[in-house]
Amino acid sequence: MNKSLLLSAACSACLTIVSFSANAALVKSVVTVTGQNSSSQFDFQPAAYVFDTSLNAVNTSFDITGLMNNGAQGTMTYAVDATAQSDYGSLHATYNTTITNAFYNSANEPYDLSTGSGLPTWLSGQSNASFEDEIVVTGGAGLSEIRLLINMEGSLEQSSSSYPYNVGYAALWQESPGGYSSIISGSRVNTNPGGAYAQTILSNPFLLTEGSTSINLLLQAYNSWGLEYLNQGENVTSSIDFSNTAKIIGIEGFDSAGNSVVITSATGQSGTNYLLSAVPVPAAVWLFGSGLIGLISIARRKNRISNI
Repeated sequence: MNKSLLLSAACSACLTIVSFSANAALVKSVVTVTGQNSSSQFDFQPAAYVFDTSLNAVNTSFDITGLMNNGAQGTMTYAVDATAQSDYGSLHATYNTTITNAFYNSANEPYDLSTGSGLPTWLSGQSNASFEDEIVVTGGAGLSEIRLLINMEGSLEQSSSSYPYNVGYAALWQESPGGYSSIISGSRVNTNPGGAYAQTILSNPFLLTEGSTSINLLLQAYNSWGLEYLNQGENVTSSIDFSNTAKIIGIEGFDSAGNSVVITSATGQSGTNYLLSAVPVPAAVWLFGSGLIGLISIARRKNRISNI
C-alpha cells in the first residue's frame, strides 16, 4: 500500500465526529481516544460530551502487550493528554500523545480491548470544540451574507523521525447552509514540520434569511499513529496545542454581488454580542495574517496539507 493510501486509511475516522446538531444555540466539547485493527475502529475511552463552557479533559495512558519483532514479550504505553473547551465565538482544543517502546509484529492477534493484549495497527484520537448560534444581523442596504473574521493561534510538534506515519493536524470546520461540513480554507496546519501558528482567517459565507443565519464552527485537533511503520523500541511524541484559541474577532457583511456592506449589530440567540470588524474586508480575500512563524513558504505549506 502506498503512502497516500496509508494516510487516507489512518484519517478515515477523523471525519466521523465532525457533525453539528440543529439547536439554535449550543456549545459542545468532546475528546476521543481510539484505535484501529485493520479497518475496524474501537474506543480506548468512550466519548464523553460536555454541553456547556466547562473543560473536557482526558489525561491517561494505556498499556498494550504483545510479541515484539524479536519474538520477546513487550509492553507499549500509549499516553494521551487532551482537552476541549467551547464558548460562543471562542474554541480551544489540544491533543498530545506519547508512545513509549513502540513495536509491531504481524504475528500478534488484533488488539483486544478487554485484555489489553494483541496489537492495533493505528492509535488515534481527537479533541473537538464546537458552537452554533442563531444570530440576527443588522446593517446597510443589500446585506445578504456574512463572513467571520477568525483569529487562530497555536503550536504543533512531532518527533522528527515519525513523519509521515504520524498524521496530526489542527483545523477549523464550518457547516454550510446546505449541511456539508468543510474545513475553512487556510485553517488546516499539520504537525510536520510543526512550529508556532498565528493566522487570521476569513470564513466561507453564511447566507442571511430575513436578517438571520446559523453559524456553526468546530475546532479539531486530530492525531493518528501507524504502529507498523515505527521502529521497534522507538519513543515518539506528537503535540497539538490550540488552547490559545480560535476566536471570532469580527464579522464582515456583503451583498449578493460580493460588495462590502456595513454591519451595525450581530446578536446571537445565546445572548452573545459578536464583535464587528472596523474595516470591511474585500470578498476575494480569504487568507491573510502572519502565517506559519519561522517555517516554510505558504506555497509549500499548501502542498504539504494537500498530501495528507
